[in-house]
Amino acid sequence: MIDHIMKRCFGYIRKKTDYLIFSLVWSSMICQPTHGQTGDAILAWGEMENYGSNIYFSQRTHQKWSEPKQLSFSDKPEILPTLASNTKGEMWVIWTELNNLGGKLQFRLYQNGEWDLPKSIKTHSTSDMAPAVIVDGNGDAWLVWSGTDQTDDDIFFSRLENGYWTPPSKVNTDDNWPDILPQLSLTGTGIPRVTWSGYDGNKYSTFYSDWTGTNWGPEQVSDEPFGHLSESVAKSAGTDMAAIISDLPDFVTDINQATIHFRRQGKANTIRLKDK
Repeated sequence: MIDHIMKRCFGYIRKKTDYLIFSLVWSSMICQPTHGQTGDAILAWGEMENYGSNIYFSQRTHQKWSEPKQLSFSDKPEILPTLASNTKGEMWVIWTELNNLGGKLQFRLYQNGEWDLPKSIKTHSTSDMAPAVIVDGNGDAWLVWSGTDQTDDDIFFSRLENGYWTPPSKVNTDDNWPDILPQLSLTGTGIPRVTWSGYDGNKYSTFYSDWTGTNWGPEQVSDEPFGHLSESVAKSAGTDMAAIISDLPDFVTDINQATIHFRRQGKANTIRLKDK
């Protein structure tokens, strides 16, 4: 089971020691303009405890981090948190809760100044890992993840509509090879794009698919290396990223496992601190 999770969350490239380290993170952070302040950020991370880990949350306002708030209360390991927010002040924290079969998706919503109770996201997969979430220009949340039926891994999608996640639909072409580590971004015209790592029998390549308005378009092979989104966002982030990294709270025990989510002109992407 551990080897299977490692493969799905990291991805083997050519040999077992050659991991594609991107999405197995226990922390993530979103930097966004809110209430006229461009430096505010929110942070979620998995804090190691005696029996596993739970998800915690903090937010940075006026250059000060709030006290950590525990979001999950399970006796099972909670990992892979991802974050999104909109201009209405709503926030979503989504993560994977490990179980004997792999994992299932959990989430909490913050709205009207309060966190709702933890809820499960219903899927048809045996196991769901590596969630990624983004908010589009309309303030709607889009979610992708890697799901398996114990045969192979595929990329699935759901969108929040009227307070409910839509039934999962597959993004990638159905084949017998693993598709893992999805990332979400918005194109220059604001169209949601899913990028992921897929195995073709010989090596892993970078694939992507754009939203057509009703479904996901045909998958295409990207000329960019996997993880190029982080590099482009890191360059555009400039001193904002450096300032926030230098001010991470002490109660995050391993900042090398943190991920920053920046929003620039309606776009949202991810940067792993360990890669910088």
